Amino acid sequence: MTVLYCSAQTWVVRTVLTQFVKTKGEKVTSALKFTDSYREQVRLTDGTQAKLRLVRPGDKALLENGFNNLSSLSRHKRFFAGKHHLSKSELRYFTELDQVNHFALGVVALNHRGKELEGIGIGRFVRLENQAETAEVALTVIDRMQGNGVGRLLLTNLIAAAAERGVTKFRF
Repeated sequence: MTVLYCSAQTWVVRTVLTQFVKTKGEKVTSALKFTDSYREQVRLTDGTQAKLRLVRPGDKALLENGFNNLSSLSRHKRFFAGKHHLSKSELRYFTELDQVNHFALGVVALNHRGKELEGIGIGRFVRLENQAETAEVALTVIDRMQGNGVGRLLLTNLIAAAAERGVTKFRF
């Protein structure tokens, strides 16, 4: 069971599970659920079939297309500034991850055969270097898919992935 409570701008994740503390340079020796092979097929509240999986280096085009499907307001809420495109450097940063200290999950819409169509949401956490138990979190869902449970799905699974990696606090 996972409990999330807020104290100022830090969300504390309390998980009734064995915690595996992971800091830079250490190896995680436990069996992790959220690995490169993790896939979870879900049905969103509007009936859309989707898949939740880790973000991969090959997802640059999906991420860029998803960014292009964000309104200027959504872009501003995510990046705290007006942003018109993602640079190649940003695309690398957002997709080439160690999945331990910088972890990201994506939600992709599927067609009736299970083929990925488009990225509809992404959630990530980045562990703070000087506070190994704390990570900064970001969630983004394309505008037309907001209100369909994508953000909740991402946050719930980020909490579980963070717990596996020894992160017990989120900063938003």
